[in-house]
Amino acid sequence: MEKQKKNLGSVAFLPLIVFLVCYVGCGITFTLMGADDPFGKFPRHVALLAGCAVALLLNRSMDVKDKLNIMTTNMGNSGVMMIVLIYLMASGFQGAAAMGGKDSVVNLCLHVIPVTFLIPGVFLMCCFISTSIGTSMGTIAAMAPIAINVAQGAHLNVAIVGAAVIGGSYFGDNLSMISDTTISAAEGCGSEMKDKFKMNFFIALPAAIVAMILYSVVGGTGSGAIKAGSYNIIEVLPYLIVLG
Repeated sequence: MEKQKKNLGSVAFLPLIVFLVCYVGCGITFTLMGADDPFGKFPRHVALLAGCAVALLLNRSMDVKDKLNIMTTNMGNSGVMMIVLIYLMASGFQGAAAMGGKDSVVNLCLHVIPVTFLIPGVFLMCCFISTSIGTSMGTIAAMAPIAINVAQGAHLNVAIVGAAVIGGSYFGDNLSMISDTTISAAEGCGSEMKDKFKMNFFIALPAAIVAMILYSVVGGTGSGAIKAGSYNIIEVLPYLIVLG
């Protein structure tokens, strides 16, 4: 252990400097650019994660696992603080994936899904987005206005479309690897994330299949024209990456 101890001197301030540059620096830059909510453009927790990452890169003679243990122990309870760090990383990804990506996913699906299968398609879209970003309520808030406008334009049952949004969002959140409830449950009982995913999948999949069939039968076929906007495949990639 004596070999691993090292006095880094002024270099030890580097994680703090990285945090300040990322958060304060970006905030000042966006302020000068006249952006709305300039200090919200680069979230604090993402800047904090960048500083923590730099701290873990220092003193390469020590294993990263040991560094993490020291950091979480000094923060408080090691197990609880590890969950907090996982939450930070999950929310950081959610923020990155949500930057315009939802609109691109919706528009891409609207180009592919015919009107006759629009309600099951809405269910699948919400499953996809919620699984990728790990939040059912965030998916509902983002998708409900879009889905209802599309349903009205296609003369579909708005109530059933709303049910498809809620059901798909809950189904996807139930399977998501970066959902806060999934992380808490797995860490709390000491199970592997993949085991919880498998169990949730086999419990929720039959219900999802039945829901898809019912949406196809009772949801109607629609008669109006759907105006699908443009999409950027690069904005869809974060969702595909996390699923992969």
